[in-house]
Amino acid sequence: MLHYAATDVLHLVELRDILAAELDKLGRMGWAREEFALMAAVEPGPPKKQWCLDVKGANKLSPRELGVLQGLLELRDETARAWNRPHFKVLSNNVLIEWAKTPPQKRHQVIETRGAGRSVLAKLASGVLEAVEIALALPEDQLPQRPAPTKRAVPTDEEKKKLKNLKVARDKVCAALGINGGLVANAATLGRLSAASPETALDEAKTLLKGWQWEVLGDILTKELKT
Repeated sequence: MLHYAATDVLHLVELRDILAAELDKLGRMGWAREEFALMAAVEPGPPKKQWCLDVKGANKLSPRELGVLQGLLELRDETARAWNRPHFKVLSNNVLIEWAKTPPQKRHQVIETRGAGRSVLAKLASGVLEAVEIALALPEDQLPQRPAPTKRAVPTDEEKKKLKNLKVARDKVCAALGINGGLVANAATLGRLSAASPETALDEAKTLLKGWQWEVLGDILTKELKT
């Protein structure tokens, strides 16, 4: 493993020099430095809380079953941290889904569950039964709720035409530079710009795009968004 780790980085310095030379030749070192600075400034967010509706198959569960699943997810997360293991090496999602559908009421029902080791299940049995009991006693208004679906605004014919023109203009510039257009301005960004008013579109573009992206597309956006 030490040898693998060493050889994995063996050529990075040489590779850095090769890539730096290519960036300098293309006049794009400033672009790379801007990206590096943005990445270096990123602060890691707090650990994401386990959420029942993120689990595959949970969309078919009732609110009460979701409540059970949420309690089991939190138990698994606490256990995984205490044991210093990934979640799937404590209990699989499939096991939790099955318990949410048919909550175990007795210790032997936990231990006899298929899909997990008996020794692990024996250690967790008391916690599983407690989590299930708490979830089954929750008031209805404290059960997990599915978010209301968001309605997307339907683009007008004019916005569709403007979006098409923006994509054509972007792709033409990026093809000449040998760059994938999506790296400079993706479809979501162009969609927002096509829906913006002519008075605010340019200011929004400068907000959405990085400095080097504006350097590439600024001229064509100025032209297209004013029409």
